[in-house]
Amino acid sequence: MTLADLQRAARGRVALALALLVASAALLASPLRGHVDDTDAQLYQALSRNMAARGAWLEPGPSPGSPYPFREHLPFGLWPQVAVVRILGEGALFVPGLVFSAGTVLLVFLLGARLTSARAGAAAALLLALNETFFLYEARPRLDPPLVFFALLAAAPALLGQLESFTTDFPRRLESLRPYAGRITDVDSHEMMPAQVWVDAFG
Repeated sequence: MTLADLQRAARGRVALALALLVASAALLASPLRGHVDDTDAQLYQALSRNMAARGAWLEPGPSPGSPYPFREHLPFGLWPQVAVVRILGEGALFVPGLVFSAGTVLLVFLLGARLTSARAGAAAALLLALNETFFLYEARPRLDPPLVFFALLAAAPALLGQLESFTTDFPRRLESLRPYAGRITDVDSHEMMPAQVWVDAFG
């Protein structure tokens, strides 16, 4: 493969990544004009608004209708929302979720392209982006978008680090499973037996 071929392939991947990013962002933004009874989003919207008004970053304060402090086990997930409210106003609360969720789609593509191929990465990214639950809720002020994005980002080095060992060791690992093919474990003796013996004995 020549240098020109490599450059052409790289440009194709960049164009595909940008197309996926724009398409996923459009999908995520499409439900925002409608109404969805998302109680989590409504709760975090109120908490973010109140934290921004109080200038707080660690203490969410009481939830609406409650005199008791709201305890959030992931308070850092509220920071982007609080920052957006303080800088752009409450009307821009969809921005963090949209950015993190579109970033997750892009990250899925990049990992898939690196682990297998650009087509496989694009298929995986589209599978996520076109999931109704994903594009309906993940641009709303929830904690899921940053959590999923950073979880996948944290797993990326391990996934990429295992790529070489998986491809070289896979035939050996597959061969090691050959003795167990067609066998099951008896719950009483905990010994492996051919599956057909178990079927003949117990139906």
